Amino acid sequence: MASHYPYCWAWCCLRNDFEMIARALEVDLPPQEACYFDVGLDRWVMFYELPADERARILDPSLWEEIEAQRWDDAPTRVDVGLGPRQLNPAVLDALRHRGLAEGHVRGWSRRRVARGLATP
Repeated sequence: MASHYPYCWAWCCLRNDFEMIARALEVDLPPQEACYFDVGLDRWVMFYELPADERARILDPSLWEEIEAQRWDDAPTRVDVGLGPRQLNPAVLDALRHRGLAEGHVRGWSRRRVARGLATP
């Protein structure tokens, strides 16, 4: 059941606070795109409502590696948030573009880099 709420799961993992998952499973079922329950607003806050930096944190592949490494029963996987072989949903793609990950941006090595001691023709 928890795998139906991957953004909420990631939100809780980032804060080491699993009360939201308990609320989602026991108190009131949130929409699938919900991240957390805001008491002040008295409603669930959706993934697409978060600032870009928060969305990027939730979609960080290293966070999903940690979640998957725990092998919790019924925990979501990166596939559940569009980071797997399925096509990315627009909100996920937007957050990745914000981080520069969706454009094929590779850090470090550049094909145009010339080896030391060699001159370009």
